[in-house]
This record gives sequence, C-alpha cells and structure tokens, in this order.
Amino acid sequence: MNKNIMGYFKSIQTFIRSLFYKQQEQTKQNKCTLQQEKYLKIGANICNIGFKSKHAYEDWQEDIFNHISVGDLVYCTMPVTDKVLKTIPEGHTTRPFLIVRKGKDELYGYACATHPKPLRSYEKHIFINEVYDSQNARYKDSVVQFDCAYVIPIAHIQYIYKELDEYCVRQIARELKAYANIRGKAILNFDMEIPIHKGDIFKINKSYYYFNEKKDHKYEMYKCVNGGDLIDSKYFRFKNIPRSIDFSNTYTFEDLDINNLIEVSCEYSMVAEPPNP
Repeated sequence: MNKNIMGYFKSIQTFIRSLFYKQQEQTKQNKCTLQQEKYLKIGANICNIGFKSKHAYEDWQEDIFNHISVGDLVYCTMPVTDKVLKTIPEGHTTRPFLIVRKGKDELYGYACATHPKPLRSYEKHIFINEVYDSQNARYKDSVVQFDCAYVIPIAHIQYIYKELDEYCVRQIARELKAYANIRGKAILNFDMEIPIHKGDIFKINKSYYYFNEKKDHKYEMYKCVNGGDLIDSKYFRFKNIPRSIDFSNTYTFEDLDINNLIEVSCEYSMVAEPPNP
C-alpha cells in the first residue's frame, strides 16, 4: 500500500516537473521569438540573435557610445561568445564595424575585413586602402560584408575610427538595397531615402534596364541584353551572365520602383555613353 502511495506521489512530481520544464522552454522560445520579431521590424539579417555580452561596459565605453553616429566606422571586439572568440585568429578579434543603426544601448552594423570570405560583387562594399590598423598608420583594402549584420553591445566598443561622408553612406545604402532586392528579403539598412543614379540597373518585367536620365518627369532607359565583349565598357555581369547595353532604342517609364534596383553605378562615366544623334 505504502509503495503504491509513494509511486503515486512520484508520478505526480514527475508530471509537475515536466510542466515546469515545458513552461521554461516555452518562455525561452517566446523570448527568442520576440527578439527575432524585433530584428525583423528593423529589416535585419542579424547573425548573432540572442547574443548578450557577459561583460559589463566601462564609463569610457559609454562615453564613446554617446558620441557614435550612424555612418561611423567603429572598432569593436567581435560580438560573439567567448568560446567563438577564442577560435578567431589573434589580431582579428577587434575590427571596424560600419554602424547602420543605433539603439538605446546597442549598435547595429556590418563587420569589415581585410581577408573577407568569398562574396559576390553585390554582397560587399570595398573601401580602397582604408580601415586597417589606423593607430599605426597602416592601410589595406577593407570589405564591408553584407551577408551578416551584428548587434554590438556597448561592452564591445573600442574606439571610433572615422565618420563617413554623406555620399559614401548613401552609396552603401544603395548597394544594400540592391543586395536586399536580389536576395528577395529585408536586411539591415540605413533609415534614409535611397536615391537612384545614372547607370543603375533595374529589373523590370523580367528584363534588365540601364537608367540614363529623368526627362519631363519620365525615366529614360536602355535595355540590357545577354552577351557582350568582356573588354567592352558597356559590358557588365549580373548573376554570372555577361550582359551589355543596347543604346539603339530608348524605353520610357513613368516611375521607377526602388525595389527593382539590382545593380548600382559607382562611376557611371566608366560605362560607355550612347552615341550622339
């Protein structure tokens, strides 16, 4: 009889424990979902969702944080767990981050690398001869990698490297927008209007068009065709397919949807101009 009673009580304890653990797991899941929703609201491709630094920040780090603006390049310790940090080669644990958003007590941005992972041309922005060991005045090309954004706690801030000018920030915003359009998903981007420039490529009705100019409130475009000479300045490559621009016909559109932008011009003078009539 006593054994039966003890067994009964044990089964009740097991049942109560299971309910408790289920509640804990559900609470964790809810927190994770809320974090994901938070990042989705800002259009973020955050790769360290749920990461929280175990390190308390210092007063000097808070002071630097208060002086950081969107568009700054800030040296930070990689915002990853201590376990992952130990696997990163010495000298690479601290690197510049391009700050795209600023929260109440965290930064949002993309990491720069001098030896980046293999990325397609539309998955990165290149700083020429910049952002490397600035304290010792040594410089290299550095790549902003668009494939992964980070939440950066204050405790990981080291120092502000430089502030980018408005043109550079808008150019990167344009490249991020094109990348998001190609990927077909929202990603972390600057909170600003995205302009279009001559030489930008748009995908419209399954065809590609080169934006030439806006005239009489209409957008004049040239169609892009498959093929082209690799050494021809009209040539460009998208999705690994060589394409060239047909200047023989002009196409006019009433409006251009920025969500159709798939290639941005850096220096449109490098693209051949249409022949004069």
